[in-house]
This record gives sequence, C-alpha cells and structure tokens, in this order.
Amino acid sequence: MSRRATGTFEVVLTPQATEAGPGVARMSIAKQLHGELEATSRGEMLAASTSVKGSAGYVAIEHVAGTLHGQEGTFVLQHTGTMTRGAPSLAVTVVPDSGTGKLTGLSGTMAIRIEDGEHFYDFSTPSHRPWALGKVSKRQLQLSRRFDEARASKDENSEDRRTRTEEHRRVHRDLSAWRPEDPGRRAEDDRTAAPTAGEAIKYRMPTFTLNGNMVHFAAYTRHVGFYPTPSAIEKFSRELSAWKGAKGSVQFPLDEPMPLALISRIVRFRVKEQLELARRNRKAKLAASER
Repeated sequence: MSRRATGTFEVVLTPQATEAGPGVARMSIAKQLHGELEATSRGEMLAASTSVKGSAGYVAIEHVAGTLHGQEGTFVLQHTGTMTRGAPSLAVTVVPDSGTGKLTGLSGTMAIRIEDGEHFYDFSTPSHRPWALGKVSKRQLQLSRRFDEARASKDENSEDRRTRTEEHRRVHRDLSAWRPEDPGRRAEDDRTAAPTAGEAIKYRMPTFTLNGNMVHFAAYTRHVGFYPTPSAIEKFSRELSAWKGAKGSVQFPLDEPMPLALISRIVRFRVKEQLELARRNRKAKLAASER
C-alpha cells in the first residue's frame, strides 16, 4: 500500500570539470519541483557514453528540500540509470535514513518521464510510515523504535534483567497513553471493556491480564500489533479479514483509524473466556478436593 505524489519539474544541468576519462561527463543538477512534492533540489551527476549508439549510463545524488503532502523536511535521492541500445532503465530511490524534519523516516521511489519536452515525476511512498500521516509525532516514532529495541534485546545477567524490566514498564506506561489516530487518547478508553484487568509485561509486550494473559499489544514503526489469542482471531475472523494477521494476531496500520469498537468486542469476548476458564478451574479444584 503506497501513497503517491505527482507533479512536474524543471531541471538545469551544468557541465563541470572531471578527470574520470574519455566518455565520462560530470554535471551539477538544479531542480524545481511542483505539485504534491513542492521542493528544490541540488545535486551532481556522472554520466558515461559508449561507442554504441543508444548505450549509456549515469548515477546521481540530489538533496531535496521542501514539502511532501504538506510535510516539511529534506531527503536525498539516489539515481541509477542505464540505456541499452535505446532501452532505458532507471531507478530513483530515497537514501535510507536521509529524511529530516517531518520527513524523518521517509522511504520511497520516484519514476520520471518526459513528454513533449516537459518533465513529470511520480513519487511513491509507503502510506503506513508515520511521516505520511501528518499527525504522528516524533515522540511516537521514537517510542515505537524504543519498544522494538526493548523486545529485541537479550538479558545477560540479573542486573540486565532488572534494568530491562524497568525499561519495559516505562515503555508500557508510554504505550498506554498512545493511539495512532489520536495521540492524546488514553488506553483507559479501551479498558472500559475490561475494567478489572491487570497490567503486566509478558513475552516482552504490554499485556492486559485477567486470570492469566488476556490480550497483548505492541507498537511498531508500521503498525500496532494486537494479540488476543487464536480463539478470538477465529471468532472474529470475518471482521478481521480486512487486516493482515496470523493465527493469534492482527496488524492495524498506522495510517488507518483504530477499530476501537471491534477491539472492545474482542476484549469482552476474551473477558468471558477468561472468566469461564477461572470457573472451570475452580470446579476442577473443588472436585479434586472432594475425592
């Protein structure tokens, strides 16, 4: 799933001195982009021609500064182009981690075409990235990354375990105050379905408990993972079919509203399951004690 930005641009290529050898040219790049990407860019290109007509190649780097879908920042584009006897091939990609400002974390690819002497661009970016939303803060992006790091870490000794446990608790508190579509919304809004649930870190994830683990959740850079156990996924399989998931989990992309009503229904289902489990356990213990 991607989000597109389209528009036109003007480009000025100015030859520069080079010592690369015969057939190699170096040029500076100056662009003005218009449309959903409103920006200027500056860069450099190295191009090589051959003795075969229609065969050539070029590489380029350009620094882009402006606004993408209204989000201001900068990023770097990398070009790799070849032409084989008139057949062109071009890849223009965002250099990983080159985004700044509200474009921090930007990734994507750009297609370029020329029609009747006019230049057009078609910039495709993953719509699930936080910068594409225009409403997820830098703090929330840091939080997602911090939680990923906490889950991936390995404890080496008891002191590390104590430190990591405290980190998990801090992450859990932060996550409990976070919702992608409304950064100020509290987790208590969802807890109305299970007001007596406890809170814990289980399997390195924030967890609501009720007579055992009830549901887990975790924030990632692309989605919120919700883990209500396989029985709940099976029960609500039709409603959850719109989202990517697995046997015991579902992923809610950051660029889509959280289905809070559905989540509440799933939590209520899990509450009934856990209460029934507790009832059966009590009954089994009573029967065992009477033998």
